[in-house]
Amino acid sequence: MLKIRSWLRRYNQLLGFGVVAISMIINALISMPGFGWLLTGAFFLLVNLHVIPQYWARLFVRTKNFTCQRNYALPFEGKWTVYAGGTTPALSAGWGELITRYTYYFSQVDEAGETNLSPGKNILAAADGTVVKIINQHPDTPKSEEAAADVTGTAHLFGNQIIIRHGKGEYSCTAGLRLNSITVKVGDTVRQGDVIAQCGSSGYMTGEACVQFHLQTGRGFGASASLPVAFTNIHAEPSAAFILAHKKEGVQCPSTDGNLRVVGDKIFIGRGLDVGNIR
Repeated sequence: MLKIRSWLRRYNQLLGFGVVAISMIINALISMPGFGWLLTGAFFLLVNLHVIPQYWARLFVRTKNFTCQRNYALPFEGKWTVYAGGTTPALSAGWGELITRYTYYFSQVDEAGETNLSPGKNILAAADGTVVKIINQHPDTPKSEEAAADVTGTAHLFGNQIIIRHGKGEYSCTAGLRLNSITVKVGDTVRQGDVIAQCGSSGYMTGEACVQFHLQTGRGFGASASLPVAFTNIHAEPSAAFILAHKKEGVQCPSTDGNLRVVGDKIFIGRGLDVGNIR
């Protein structure tokens, strides 16, 4: 199915021109007005079935005033940096796409700005729940823009991943995992803080090892939307390493305005913070 989707994306425009040409020929040869255009419409829907679930989610899923049912911890041990992600359009790593809108990218960064320190680190369950889906087939390989375009709109963007159901309409997706490092299976019950995998760099969203994490409305990728997640019992402070990492890469450091918001015992975080669980 992934190969079919990739082929359709790559040749979509060519297919479009071909269908229009065929429709004109059919209309000229067959004395059934509009039959060719009816065929065109049916074929257009067929070759675009892979995007319909995303538009369904865009039309019917509302996340603006969502509040978590559970108390969530960070999905790792020790101190990590929020390298991308947040709960506002300015902080988000992908506000335009519902499935990536509230996705976080956590990385370990040292005092010299080195960012690739996370491979093999333990990944934890963020809350109690039941494992409902696992993807474990992607190696840690170099990424390319062309390859990423081929898998846009599929779960393969996030690589190896674990989907855990925490309550009605509330599923965590922990992704970018190292191949064959997953220690749970579908149907397992997990407790907050259980080790479930190791950090890797699978998938096509990042070039280095990191933890990709978000809540979503369902177990499936295409018809789900990500949800704003509030963490409980964590510490968060501005990250000097985040600034150094961007200087080392020679790129402008993005804005971190509004990256920390506390509502009662709920903490909403965004890029540019060093964060960790309080044990």
